[in-house]
Amino acid sequence: MIEVENVKVLLLEDTDFQPCESDSGAAQLTPEADKKAILAEIVIFGDQVIKNRHVL
Repeated sequence: MIEVENVKVLLLEDTDFQPCESDSGAAQLTPEADKKAILAEIVIFGDQVIKNRHVL
């Protein structure tokens, strides 16, 4: 269960990533997802919290 009030939460999906320009095999956010991630206080991908600026 997720109960959120006045907090911006971004739930990322596989389609929010694109390959990096380097040969490292890593991925980066798409430009659209990156803009949303900057504004989000909490970013979640799968079962991992990637970013949490909200202190409870």
